[in-house]
Amino acid sequence: MEREEVAALDPARYGLIDRNKLYNVNGIVWLNSVEDRIIGKTEAMFPLSEIVHHLRSVYVGRIAFEYMHSPIKSERLWWSHLLESSAKGPWQPLSKDEKRKIWSLMMHSEVFDRFLQAKFPNFKRYGLEGAESMLPALDSLFHAASQGEDVFIVYGSVACFFADQSMSL
Repeated sequence: MEREEVAALDPARYGLIDRNKLYNVNGIVWLNSVEDRIIGKTEAMFPLSEIVHHLRSVYVGRIAFEYMHSPIKSERLWWSHLLESSAKGPWQPLSKDEKRKIWSLMMHSEVFDRFLQAKFPNFKRYGLEGAESMLPALDSLFHAASQGEDVFIVYGSVACFFADQSMSL
């Protein structure tokens, strides 16, 4: 399916025509880490063609990011930095190992769900229908939290179906 071109994404609209001209993207595009900027590695010259390619690879794809509605400027800057400077962001394809891990999480959850149905057929219970995407998200969150020095995670829910998620993680 072909996408309709958005006029606001065309560099010519802003007077940027020469695709080979070098531009200093410091403060415009987040290519370096915050640490690099603090210690003075701030010069970043790129041709317009590479800048456009980088930004399109981040913002124009199968996954969309909406964060400009946030009234907090630091939060918007954090999002743009995360998306533009990550070598492997959420828009990148998953490796086979990552796909297997997600599949394994979902299959464990499904098996546990079927076990509960067989063991307690007369009880009302809530499966993961519609909440499967929470498994890899929570797994990533718990993995990132476990990388810190002090790890203490409090996980609570208001519905019974989260027991299925908790058991899978």
